[in-house]
Formats: sequence, structure tokens, C-alpha cells
Amino acid sequence: MTVAVDTLREEIRREEVSAGLNPARPLTRADIERRRRQIAEVGLVVFFGIVISTMRANVWGNAHDALFDPDILRAATITAAGGFIAYVVEKERHLRRLVFLESEERSVQLAIADRLLEAAAFADASSSVQGSLVLDSVLQRTLDRVRDLVGAQTAVIRLLSADGQLRVAAMYGPPHTAEDLGGIAFATRVGLGQEPLLLPGSSGRHDPDRGYVLGAPLLFGDLLLGVLQLGAAPDEPFSAVDIEIVASFTRRVALALNHSRLYEDALVALDGARTPA
Repeated sequence: MTVAVDTLREEIRREEVSAGLNPARPLTRADIERRRRQIAEVGLVVFFGIVISTMRANVWGNAHDALFDPDILRAATITAAGGFIAYVVEKERHLRRLVFLESEERSVQLAIADRLLEAAAFADASSSVQGSLVLDSVLQRTLDRVRDLVGAQTAVIRLLSADGQLRVAAMYGPPHTAEDLGGIAFATRVGLGQEPLLLPGSSGRHDPDRGYVLGAPLLFGDLLLGVLQLGAAPDEPFSAVDIEIVASFTRRVALALNHSRLYEDALVALDGARTPA
């Protein structure tokens, strides 16, 4: 992204020089329009100069009493007009290119700003999830934060139990949410594949790059701790960017879950040590 901005700025600088603008100043749309007005004003001066010269050559002057030969003056006028037209066309080409590049630069800068905001939200969500060692708190914070990150309307967290079953540990939504999000069958597919997976959802609409149900494994290294299942709003399906965000977020969640598990194991061991034999 930084490379793209640097490339755009270098091309803008070259076009500014060609268009007669000062590359040392930040480019704005007002500067481009001001330069167009300047060229138009010069054009008016040249136009009236050509008109006066033409009238002088055709009406007031004869070859024997004119300061300049009318034919020569007429040819010079036509040449000057053609040269100025070529000058205007060339400058306008550069100015139009600058308008396009300025819009592109603004779009890239907005994309960078969005990414920075997403990164800040992601960092805040990760910090929140990892800020507790209590399992219930970790699960609840995960549900809260993932809704903020990707706009999930419903969510289910399944944890792998001692008997190898993916059981619902936390949920956001109506009682039938777990089944609406693919149920245990979808959770098992995600857990076995160990990769995020999209489904079209209950609406039946399908796009290979978008989906209404998203599942992501909670992996601590190669160890599967559970599965996160998310449901999108009817008019806002999950995209490829959402998959990347959730995949990164679930790695932080898995780390927090592992810390919580170690913490609870330590509490059990401590209680066992305090219990008289």
C-alpha cells in the first residue's frame, strides 16, 4: 500500500511539472481548476491578438504600406494559433491526468485510513479478549468483539470437550442459532479442515467470494480448541476481508482460551493441594 502511494505521488509530481503547477505544494482540485482558468485567460488574450492581427492584415494593411508583409503576418498568425492550440491540448491532457491521479491518491489514502482503523479495532478486540483468564469472560468478550469486527448478527462458540465433541459453550442470538449456523455438521467440517469456511446460509443465495455463514477453527498451534460460527445480516454477507479478519482474530482467541485453560488447571491443582488428604 505504501509503495502504491509513493508511485502515485511520483507520477503526480511529473504531471504537475508538465502542467505548470508547483510540485512543492500539496495538490488540490482547486489548484487544477485555477491552472485551467489561467490557461483560459491566456487563451482569450491570444485569441484577441490573433483577431486584431488578422484584421490588421486583411483590412488596414496593404503590402506596400504595411510594417509587415500581410501574407507573412497572416502565416505567422495561423502558426501562432496552431501552436497555442497544441499547447492548450497538451496542458489539458496533463490536467485531466492530474484529476484522475488526485482521485486515485485520495482513494488509496482512504483505504489506508480504513485499514488503520480496522487495525486499531482489531488490536482493541484482541487486547480485550486476552485481558481475562476466566473462561466465561473470554467467551463473552469474543462474542462481543467479533460482532464489532465483522458485523456478525449471530454467533456461536463451540469448544472441544474431553470426549471429543464440539459442544456449544457460548452463543449470541435466538435459541435455534446453533442450528441456523450449520449445526454440529458444519462445525465438524471446519474443525477437521482447520481452515475458515463460508456457507451461503439460510437465504440460499451463494457467491463463491461471499457467504452468510462463516466458520473458523480455534487453533492453538496444531491443537483444535473449538470452532467459532458466525451468521451475517441478510443484506451484508461476509467477504474475503472478513475471513482474513476472523482468521487472525481466532488465533488470538485460541491463545486466550489456552491461557484460561491453564489458569483453571492451576486453580484445580491449587485446590487439590489445599484439600487435606
